[in-house]
Amino acid sequence: MRRTASGCRPRAISGKTAASAFSPSLFFDRHCPGQIMVDARDGKRFVDESFHYQNFGEVSLEKGVTRIWQIADAEAVARYGLGAIKPAPFRPDKWVASGYARKAASISELARELGLDPLALSDTVERFNRHAADGRDPDFGRGTNAYDTYMGDAGHGPNPSLRPLTKAPFYAIEVRPSDLGSIQGLDTDEHARVLGADGAPIAGLYAAGLDNNSIMRGKYPGGGASLGPAMTFGYIAALDIAARAASKGRDHV
Repeated sequence: MRRTASGCRPRAISGKTAASAFSPSLFFDRHCPGQIMVDARDGKRFVDESFHYQNFGEVSLEKGVTRIWQIADAEAVARYGLGAIKPAPFRPDKWVASGYARKAASISELARELGLDPLALSDTVERFNRHAADGRDPDFGRGTNAYDTYMGDAGHGPNPSLRPLTKAPFYAIEVRPSDLGSIQGLDTDEHARVLGADGAPIAGLYAAGLDNNSIMRGKYPGGGASLGPAMTFGYIAALDIAARAASKGRDHV
């Protein structure tokens, strides 16, 4: 049995057809060996594809990347899937036929399918492959941090995140950065009451989780960055609401 870390595991999408399904950017295949992501403008890599999704989104914004091609070879698609495409024994044919995925016998042919310069994409893949064979990524350091390593394939070495793209055919899907949550919402007081422009609490209005400007201040230090504040300030808000309701009840006795 192939052993994998939490990132590289089979996934499935239910209730969607090949023509209508979309691949959320935090689909875990981007952490897996045998695939890369390139800027749709020039066919070049621009980021550590395996790092956490806030970093991925921030780098995309900083570099003006709005369209991305996620490219994988046949072995990676069979082992890990690609976007909405499930791993073997499922086949990617229907996704290619629907236009969701592109397929080609070589990287240069795939580049033409994607509207990219064949030489530019070939150079990108050749450089990536040359270093990935040794488990290195001198351009973006993929697989050199604990996050990448954990989310990669624990059964693959020397780097759980890296493997050259060598086995034809090659596949690509389009990925676009999008919003997931701000982790930086409205200012509140110690009772989770929303503060107005004057700094005073607004009667009857509370915020928690992603709607609350928590200590995270828009950053994502790790899992639970939104759930923790949601549970904590939701509880605090409930206590305040209950206390005020009880106080009003006593006033009416």
